Amino acid sequence: MSSVQMANDTTQRNIHEAYTIIKGDSLIIMEKYSCNLDYRITRTKKRGSRKIITQYYPNYSISSQYSLFAGNYVGVKKDYSEKGELLQTVNYDLLLTECGNCASIFDIAKNIRKDFNVNIENEDEIIGWNIEKSKNLNKTIYKIVCPPKYPDGRPLRGFVYDMKTGKFIEEYKQQRWSY
Repeated sequence: MSSVQMANDTTQRNIHEAYTIIKGDSLIIMEKYSCNLDYRITRTKKRGSRKIITQYYPNYSISSQYSLFAGNYVGVKKDYSEKGELLQTVNYDLLLTECGNCASIFDIAKNIRKDFNVNIENEDEIIGWNIEKSKNLNKTIYKIVCPPKYPDGRPLRGFVYDMKTGKFIEEYKQQRWSY
């Protein structure tokens, strides 16, 4: 995709209206986009990394439902036609099922909170994460990147966890996060 296409795609998603509802520690954001007149409702905890998103067609039928954790898809994403027919289902946790009883990102969140007192379920404490097959470790791992403990120019903190066991492997430093 060229940068011109990306710029056009970005401008097409201009928000026309946005409403925020706060109740306790829950946050609901309702958005209406001006370009294609679709709607989106995002449910999350205040400053939460997990977002549950439902998008609607202009006729208010659901177009898609999915969850994000720190910007990455988790769980099942469903896409629907304007008539409400299920068009497609994508299971983003399929890697977990293929590996047997692997640790989910939510298991890792509990472990990293216990191991390092870092709460990656708070969006201020995580920059990004991914799952990758490590050649040097010969296993599938979670890589989680967090802001530095002290905001004085130190490098980002990275944590590596074994996907199979959910156990901590190593901590590393890096200058910036890239997907």
